This record gives sequence, C-alpha cells and structure tokens, in this order.
Amino acid sequence: HSGLRLMTLGNYTGTDGLRVRDFPEMRIENGEVIFDKIPTMVIVRPELSKAGHQYFTFLSEEGCEYLKDYLEERIKGGEKLTPNSPVIRPKVAPKPFIRTVNIGEIFVSTMISTAFTTDNIEDTIEVDLSAIPGKSRPAEAIRDVLAWGKEHADWKDT
Repeated sequence: HSGLRLMTLGNYTGTDGLRVRDFPEMRIENGEVIFDKIPTMVIVRPELSKAGHQYFTFLSEEGCEYLKDYLEERIKGGEKLTPNSPVIRPKVAPKPFIRTVNIGEIFVSTMISTAFTTDNIEDTIEVDLSAIPGKSRPAEAIRDVLAWGKEHADWKDT
C-alpha cells in the first residue's frame, strides 16, 4: 500500500503518529470521508521520519477504502475527528496513538490464550494471525517464516 514503517503510524511511546492533517487530499464532510485524489498523498512529518526529514508517499485505492471505512466507523461511534486526530488509535488506551508494540502485544496475548485450547502450533499461529492486521509487516513476516520452515524442514542444514 504505502510502505510506511510502523513507527510512522504510531511511535513507540504512543505520543505521536500520522494525523488526519497528514492526508492533504482527504477531507471529512457530514460524517463522510472523501478523497479528492486516489491514490492519495500521505505527508510524513520530520518527527515521524526515520531520517528526520519530511517526505511524502501515497496510499493505494485499497488502502483508501480501508481508511475511509475505519474513519467513518469511528465517526459513527461518536468520535469527532479534527485535523489533529490520530489516523490510527487504540480502541481503549491512555495514549492517543497506537504504539508500535501494540501489534506484537496483541499477537503474543492471543497466542498465549490459544495455546490453552489446542496442542497444534500451526492452528495456534493461524488464530493468532487473525488477531492482527493481515497485511501488516509482522503478519507477513510470520507467514514468510512459516513458509520457509515448511520448505526447509531442518533449519540447521540451510
């Protein structure tokens, strides 16, 4: 989609991340999210950039659809979105932005609870993967490792 690092979406401490204003071609009118252009531009502010400088990237059509649905769901839930609102926020948390570690915490906590119901590690991992965003880098990395493990049964020989 846009190839953004997770720390751009929400930093480690949960104090900053992408905001509505970082999508200059997106506007919110009467509870509806409207993109003036698709793919849409995303501005990454210097404080979110690994290199410490501002740059821009784009969010694909599919990404725009997901973001539109997500933001409109928040609006329908009673949230008032402003230019300073976090684009992605935790459902219940003391911090305004999702923290990078949240995805890992979700995966691990699901894995622990699933381990009580099955002895099959593959079943456990499949359930755990369903708890995190399917196209997130952690999910893709886990699937890649599983595929590699099936291809190379004895990892010591590779």
